[in-house]
Amino acid sequence: MATYPVHYMVALAPRWDLSIIMHQGLYPVAQPSGVCQSTIREAAVAMRTWTLKLVFASIFAATLVACGQQSEPARASAEPDVRKTEVAQATASATESGGEQKYLTNCAICHQPNGKGLPGAFPPLAGSDYFADDRMRAVEATIKGLSGPITVNGVEYNAVMPAMNYLSDEDLAAILSYVLTSWGNSAGAITAEDVAKVRGAAGLGG
Repeated sequence: MATYPVHYMVALAPRWDLSIIMHQGLYPVAQPSGVCQSTIREAAVAMRTWTLKLVFASIFAATLVACGQQSEPARASAEPDVRKTEVAQATASATESGGEQKYLTNCAICHQPNGKGLPGAFPPLAGSDYFADDRMRAVEATIKGLSGPITVNGVEYNAVMPAMNYLSDEDLAAILSYVLTSWGNSAGAITAEDVAKVRGAAGLGG
């Protein structure tokens, strides 16, 4: 009975009909019967077939994972673009409705034309975190007025903002839309219906 190293037998296994018995780190080879040879050939074919199937399945799975990873950044990158478009449309709408001019007439004396306010006196509207998470706070401030200490962008202010409910729903909506979509703000536009709801809830409806 002949013996062969492991790597030599592995290389020749697809072409040989073998019955392998472990012996001192080598593989003694005995010629099997005709029935065994047929069985071994069928097993070898089946093993090669399943090996190919596993290889193709792995490639297919890897392709699906790669496609999923590529689609997620694409979807995520599309969301900021949609948000930018919405803000641009709201800004254009506020400008067309005279929001900027109405702001300069009614608000700029305190909050300044550039929206930066006056340090220690009037808080900034530009890049303000006060209404970044809840834009309706801006509506409530204009309808009800605002007094007492508040913190804006980490700075405390304690002044009085008079109510502006003498302005129409449309005018306030135009002003607030201009403020909330200008100077780096992206809270979005305010509608006349939004103002009317707050006015009605405050008992100031017409």
